[in-house]
Amino acid sequence: MSAGNGTMLSEAHALAYVQAAALVAGIPMPADRAQRVAFQLQQISRMAGSLNDLDLPPELELAEIYQLPRSPEASSGPVRAAKATESGQ
Repeated sequence: MSAGNGTMLSEAHALAYVQAAALVAGIPMPADRAQRVAFQLQQISRMAGSLNDLDLPPELELAEIYQLPRSPEASSGPVRAAKATESGQ
């Protein structure tokens, strides 16, 4: 939501995003609630932008890239693993 370098998510953009996301997700969203959610989204955007603007070396980055764990089921593929689970194997 924040482009970094101090760019803020505008109130209008935040509200439009919240309304569109609620519509796509099928979540009823009265106007007053959408305003509150949009305000929170702007706050999150501001915090994320501040963190994103920090020039941290890779060893100080706390987030790791998630990788699926390796298991025998993973090597056989999702369809085969699902069939084995359904048959009780």
